[in-house]
Amino acid sequence: MFARSLTLPLACILTVALAPPARAETLDFETAARLAAEQSLDSASADLTVSRGEIDQQAAKWAWTPTVALRSSAQGSLGRTFSEQLGVNVTEPVASLSTSLTASMPLFQGGALRAQRDWAKASLDGAVADRGRTRDTLRWLVADGLLQIAQAEETVVVQEAALEADEGLLATVSLQVQAGSRTPADLHSQEAIVARRRSSVASAAQTLAAAQLTLLTVLRLDPESGWTFEPPAPLVAAGSADELLETAMASRPDLRSADDAVHAALASRRVALSAFLPAVGLGAGASTSWLSSNPDPFFGQLGNQTRAWATLDMSMTLLDAGVRKARMSTADVAVREAELAKERLVDQVSLDVRVLLSQERAARVALDAASSAAQSAQQAADVLALRYQTGAETLISVTQARAAQVEAELERATTEFEVQRIRYQLAWATGDLSG
Repeated sequence: MFARSLTLPLACILTVALAPPARAETLDFETAARLAAEQSLDSASADLTVSRGEIDQQAAKWAWTPTVALRSSAQGSLGRTFSEQLGVNVTEPVASLSTSLTASMPLFQGGALRAQRDWAKASLDGAVADRGRTRDTLRWLVADGLLQIAQAEETVVVQEAALEADEGLLATVSLQVQAGSRTPADLHSQEAIVARRRSSVASAAQTLAAAQLTLLTVLRLDPESGWTFEPPAPLVAAGSADELLETAMASRPDLRSADDAVHAALASRRVALSAFLPAVGLGAGASTSWLSSNPDPFFGQLGNQTRAWATLDMSMTLLDAGVRKARMSTADVAVREAELAKERLVDQVSLDVRVLLSQERAARVALDAASSAAQSAQQAADVLALRYQTGAETLISVTQARAAQVEAELERATTEFEVQRIRYQLAWATGDLSG
């Protein structure tokens, strides 16, 4: 079964920016998944994509609202006027001021505005679905990291137990050499075995530290702090291929995103189609002006020069050298590309589920065989150890049996964790790993 949780302060330096925590805590599956969703760069990038989709959707809604503009201008010039007093033309400065307020809004643009809103909504829905898939992937990475840590810890435990047994046998051989019942060659041989076992323990500890560092880097946590790692809860055996595929088709966020991509492409096609239809817009405005050369008073001029108007415009492109047709062809290609991308994703999901299900079943068979082999190796090593103490077996036979026992136990542990790793990956492949 899974090994006990481990607290390990790592003394190493990361080459990436880490977010130092307020305090260390237990990193179980849900805690680590939450930290990954909050601190991972992939999660932050997915959040930005959703935010951009929300902005595009809001902009598409605002396209239906009127556009209001206020414009004011002042001008100075030198004008020539006839002076009745002098009887000649004179040049004098003239100042003018004008102000206008206009409003315009589209009434109909060939369906482009509604199509733009549909595109923005489909794009936003796709971004939300992609963010969900990103977080599912982060949960899978967290589960895989915790399982690797648990497997590495189990390896350390097995190697340490084997080292303890080898050291015990070394003590026994040493006493027997002193008593004259064994030769010094047996003692030296066992000392070499103990030295190799210590090297194996150190290598297993290094593998464990590397697995922990990898997970902490994904979570952007400070490895200098003490962390307690707990493996994820074991998953039950998977169902049939048809059940898993049905779950995947209903639960995978990226499949929903592929649907949204098709809808967005169809909406873009409607935008391109709208260029062949007339556009109708409504406008209204008011303006007034003042001229310094006019003898009327300022406010009198503003009142006399005030005017208002309303317009109803219609425009339609008749000839554009094939630009609209080219845009329609491009939109058709984009629709087909989105449909093909969805079909490829469906095929890939089906392949992944079937392959992982086959691997899970093979791993279960291997686990049963490894468990039986580990039990047999344990019994054989115990029997040979007893026979060695009575002088019926050689030290070489005992050490070979101990080595076979360790290898069998490590194989059992590796296979057990491989079963769980495949089951978690299968849950990710079917979209059943969401929090």
